[in-house]
Amino acid sequence: MKILLTLPRMNSGGVETHIDYLARGFLKEGLQVVLVCKEGRKVKDLKKEGVIFRSLDVASQSILTLPSRIRAMEKIIGEERVDIVHAHSRVPAWIGYYAARRAGVPFITTAHSQYSLHLGSKVMVWGTRVIAVSDTVASYLQKGWNIPGEKFEIIPEGIDIDRFILPTAEGEKARQELGIEKEELVIGTVGRMTSVKGHRYLLEAISLLEEDCKLLLVGGGRKRDELEKFAHKLGVQDRVVFAGDRADVPRFLEAMDIYVQSSLAEGLGLAALEAMAAGLPVILTRCGGLADQVREKQEALLVPPGEASSIAKAIKQLILSEELREKLGSRGRELVRVGFSPEVMINETINVYREVLQEKGGS
Repeated sequence: MKILLTLPRMNSGGVETHIDYLARGFLKEGLQVVLVCKEGRKVKDLKKEGVIFRSLDVASQSILTLPSRIRAMEKIIGEERVDIVHAHSRVPAWIGYYAARRAGVPFITTAHSQYSLHLGSKVMVWGTRVIAVSDTVASYLQKGWNIPGEKFEIIPEGIDIDRFILPTAEGEKARQELGIEKEELVIGTVGRMTSVKGHRYLLEAISLLEEDCKLLLVGGGRKRDELEKFAHKLGVQDRVVFAGDRADVPRFLEAMDIYVQSSLAEGLGLAALEAMAAGLPVILTRCGGLADQVREKQEALLVPPGEASSIAKAIKQLILSEELREKLGSRGRELVRVGFSPEVMINETINVYREVLQEKGGS
C-alpha cells in the first residue's frame, strides 16, 4: 500500500508532528509513504527513514495557480502509483481532492481543528472518510456541514511518551541557553504565534501575577512582533522569554515548571498533550478535545478561554501548591500513556485505508 500524505510545510506544529508519527509508523508497518509539501525542516530526516519526498507548493492560496498544481499533484500520484491521497490541511486538500479524483484514487482527510464553516473549509469533509482527532471536532463538522456520522472516524493523536522523558540536566541546559536562572519558576507554552493560540491572554495573566516567575514562549509565527510589543506595553518584557521556533521541544518542556494552553480554539491540543507526557502540570482553556477528556484538578486545571484573570488565578494556585503540581503532572502523564498511544493511532489509520480500498475494489 502506498500512501500520499500532504500538508503545506513540514516544519513544526501539531499537524507536522502528527504526520511525522504517521510516516514513520507506516514505514514500520510495511507501507510506502510519499510526502508532498512545499518544504520543511523535518523533510531531511524523513527521507533518511525511507519517505519519498515530492516538492510541490501546496501552501499558496492563489486560485490562479490552482489548476497547474492540481495537474502536478495528479502527475505525482501517477508516477508514484499512489493508492490513497490523505490531506491534513485545507489548501493541500483542495489540490489533493481534485488530483485524486482525476487519478481515480480514494481521497481521505484528517480534520485537526474546528475550521471556519465557509466554502474554503468544506473540502475537509469531502473525503471518502473524514478522520477527526477528537469527538469535539467530529461533532462540530458533522453538525456544521450536515455530514452523515458514519463518514467520520475518530482517531486521537498519538504521543511517544519516551521522547518526553529527559534528564533534568537537559532542562537546565535549555535554561542556560535562554538566560533563565536555575532557581526561577518558569511558566511556559508551545505553539505558533497566531491569534487563536491566545498568547496575549497569557501575557496579560503574567502581568497580573505578583509572584516571581518567568514566561517562556516557544514557537514562531506572524504575531511574534506584535506580542513582543504587547509585552512591553504591559511592562512584563523582562519576565518574558521568546525562544522562537524550536525543533527540540522536549528540552524546552523540561525547562518549564508549569504549562499553560491559552488557546481560544483547539482540535485536540497536541502541544498540551506533549506537556503532559513530559510530566508537567497543565492549565487548559475549555476548548478542544483534550479539555473534554480531563477532570478538573485531577489531570489538569481548566479555565475559560480569553480570560487572563482566570489564567492568572490558576497559575497562582499551582505556584502555591507543589503537591497539586506533582499530582497533575503524574496523572496527566498517565492519561497520555493510556489514551494516546501512537501505535493505536497508526494502526487505526491503516485500518481506515484498508476499508476504503476494499470498498473501492468492491464498487
